[in-house]
Amino acid sequence: MLTPQKIFSIANVPPNICLFCCPNPGMALHETANFHVLRDNFPIAPGHIMISSKQHFGSLGELDRSIILELENLKKKIESIFKQLFGSAIFYEHGRAGSCHATIDPNLQCEHFHLHCLPLSVCIHKNISTFTSKTFRINSLGEIVNLFEKWGEYLYFENNQNESIYYPVLQTKVPPHFLRTIICQVSSTPEKANWQTHQVYEDFLENFNLTQQIIKHLER
Repeated sequence: MLTPQKIFSIANVPPNICLFCCPNPGMALHETANFHVLRDNFPIAPGHIMISSKQHFGSLGELDRSIILELENLKKKIESIFKQLFGSAIFYEHGRAGSCHATIDPNLQCEHFHLHCLPLSVCIHKNISTFTSKTFRINSLGEIVNLFEKWGEYLYFENNQNESIYYPVLQTKVPPHFLRTIICQVSSTPEKANWQTHQVYEDFLENFNLTQQIIKHLER
């Protein structure tokens, strides 16, 4: 079994490899037929995990419709666990806009669907709305597929009151780590905005210990 120290020491994948096609050893917490639940090794806050597709899709909006219900059920399970354990849950995704994982080429981004799940209660809808003139409130993840077909690249955020909004926005107008940066700013932890430059073992260890508890709930 990998120790936390070992997992942290190998937490970075080469910048020309997709982190979600090739998750780091010790990163996976749970899986379903088509999705992984992964620990964020460089968390915004303790409990930070991600849902990622096993097959390479660029965003949630590009997922095969046949697996959307599976994703919806997994997300609801995580939300229930978070609210039971921590009292809150938020979700966000860069839908090909402002990707949070840079590649070896600074002009390219790693585009593989991953939905961030955090036990926080912050809301950043007002912060995001300044970057786009259109907003679409959604009631299910399947609606994102329909919106992506029409509007393309987007940002997605769901607050602790389940207010979910799809924000169409061009990737060129959104910097990397955009949503993470805003969440860190409103959480008074701006130093965590760029995970590639802020890698602290103590933060990792706290998240490791907490996510080990989450595994037990996911497996029920």
